[in-house]
Amino acid sequence: MMTQSVNQGSSTKRHLSIGIIGLGGVAQAHLQAFELLTDFTLVSVCDVRADVAETVARQFSAKAYTDYGELLDAGGVDLVMVLTPASTHRLIVTAVATRGFHVFCEKPLAVTLEDGVAIVEACKHANIKLFYGSCYRYLPAIVKAKHLIQSGAI
Repeated sequence: MMTQSVNQGSSTKRHLSIGIIGLGGVAQAHLQAFELLTDFTLVSVCDVRADVAETVARQFSAKAYTDYGELLDAGGVDLVMVLTPASTHRLIVTAVATRGFHVFCEKPLAVTLEDGVAIVEACKHANIKLFYGSCYRYLPAIVKAKHLIQSGAI
């Protein structure tokens, strides 16, 4: 993997090379964040819409793909972000894990329990980290629901 150390003062930080699969609506928030962050480099992007992939690739000086398998085969990434529709997560995250890349998967992780279990098991088996994007977990209604479930009220 391409991870390199970045020396900032007395501490050493990791500089991560990122690949993104799926450039739809949710990707826009992530792309905006990449414009502000210095510890990450977006090196490859993939979308089934070639024009979208090319536009984003030009914006970030990244490589564009329309086939995520080609992005994975090219390597050169430390983390792959899967920002595709949930119905595709199992297939794509499993492919990412099989190739040994850490993966960030946008919510929902899966559309079925079976798919969710398969995703987690694939990542465990490949000994890679699975990050799950869930910005809802701190919303008051979600916190309350969690409390109700844990207390046995539900």
